[in-house]
Amino acid sequence: MPLAEVTKKRAEEAADQLAAVAPKEPAEELPRDEIRAFSVFEHSDLLEEALTQARRRILLIAPWIKRAIVNTSFLSKLETRLRRGVSVHIAYGYTPNDPKNDRDAVRKLENLASRYKEKFTFTRVKSTHAKVLVYDDVWITTSFNWLSFEGDRDRTHRMEEGTLVRGRETVDENYQHYLELITQESE
Repeated sequence: MPLAEVTKKRAEEAADQLAAVAPKEPAEELPRDEIRAFSVFEHSDLLEEALTQARRRILLIAPWIKRAIVNTSFLSKLETRLRRGVSVHIAYGYTPNDPKNDRDAVRKLENLASRYKEKFTFTRVKSTHAKVLVYDDVWITTSFNWLSFEGDRDRTHRMEEGTLVRGRETVDENYQHYLELITQESE
């Protein structure tokens, strides 16, 4: 099953779980996950939050990698997270030898991963069009290309929509799911 279909199915399953019947004892309300939609310009702020505030984990899946995003600032913030013990997983790849990837940006991520082997996995997958960001207790699926599009407010508006889920149990489940998919789809 293609990763995009799996992502959609998992999002639907998560929504179904959250829409389940309320507990029978009204006095014991369970905390609810935050689920919200957001548009193009909020993406860069959420990526920035992950790169500067994540305490436990970051998982990023994107088809392409460009040096406009994976630049010195990005790499520095990512390395700071790694030095602070944050676990990082990045998976990318749309087609074999895809010319849309900036080789220099890919090389810099490979170098960083080689220096932090215990904390950073950088994986080329067979083919993904998924755009996923997980950090700590936040899970985001979107149409936004995290590692190849900036979402600059000065550029013409582009319709890029995403859904954010904030809640430990739901995010933990999906984080594990994406780790398994990355392993299955790795080249």
